Amino acid sequence: MFGRWRGLRVGRDHATGWSRQESAGGDDPERRLRLLIESEDGAEVVAIRNLLDRHGYDVSWCPGPDARRSSRCPLVRKGTCRLVDEADAVLCTLDLDNAKHRAVVEALNTLHPEKPVIVAASPALSRRWARLLTARATLRRRPQPRELVTTIDDALVGVADPAPPAPDR
Repeated sequence: MFGRWRGLRVGRDHATGWSRQESAGGDDPERRLRLLIESEDGAEVVAIRNLLDRHGYDVSWCPGPDARRSSRCPLVRKGTCRLVDEADAVLCTLDLDNAKHRAVVEALNTLHPEKPVIVAASPALSRRWARLLTARATLRRRPQPRELVTTIDDALVGVADPAPPAPDR
């Protein structure tokens, strides 16, 4: 399926691409930070996207492994995912009690330990899966808008900092 869904571009397997076409990590000072949202809930994604768009983020969406035709995440299956590779950070709201969803977080930890990942989960799930979340920012499910933006901003500190100016010669 290709087209638009509530303001988000929808691509193959219902994952969306970036709204701007410049490459991630480029030299463009106007480049917006890219946040990939891993969530099964399309309505939640639209609300988060609308909020983060107002705060200068470019948002993409993957509905998780259960929504894919192959039922396998390319990050888990192949060790690479274009959306993750091009994202500056990932917000994961997948259910940690689901083994396929946990495999996504495990793959992010193994393959992208340098990438900021924010995992939204209930306090009980955060405690149950603490070993998975030790190096990741956590956020409670359904946070207030200010809490969501602040957590994402904090996780991305330093990612958007411009390179220091070249010394005068």
